[in-house]
Amino acid sequence: MENDKVDLISKDLEFVKDTVQETGRRISSLESSMSDFHKDFSEHIATDRQMGQEISYIRKTLEKNTESLIEHMRRTELNEMALGELKAMNNKMDSRLEPLEKSHTEKQAILKVIAKISALIGGLVGFASFLYEVLSK
Repeated sequence: MENDKVDLISKDLEFVKDTVQETGRRISSLESSMSDFHKDFSEHIATDRQMGQEISYIRKTLEKNTESLIEHMRRTELNEMALGELKAMNNKMDSRLEPLEKSHTEKQAILKVIAKISALIGGLVGFASFLYEVLSK
């Protein structure tokens, strides 16, 4: 009977030993996994920091671009207003110059007609004097 007890205790000890070894392997596996997890998490944190810096840079760039765009829009609005004023001034000058141009054009046309009539009269006088010279001899 004592042998049975020794066998039973031996089997129990073997079971405990196997359980402790299995637990040791599982703990070792967990430690390895935790080490990998720690490494991955450290890389993740570094990536997050880098992304945070990049996002900060992007935000600053967007703020500068927004300010620049606002200034550009203000200038564009001023330019459009100035262009409108220039168009109004141009229309006003056109309305004032148009009668002068028309009058000038009419005067030029009249002068051309007078010049042509003068040339015609001069030609007729020349022809008349030629006839007079020819007929008087």
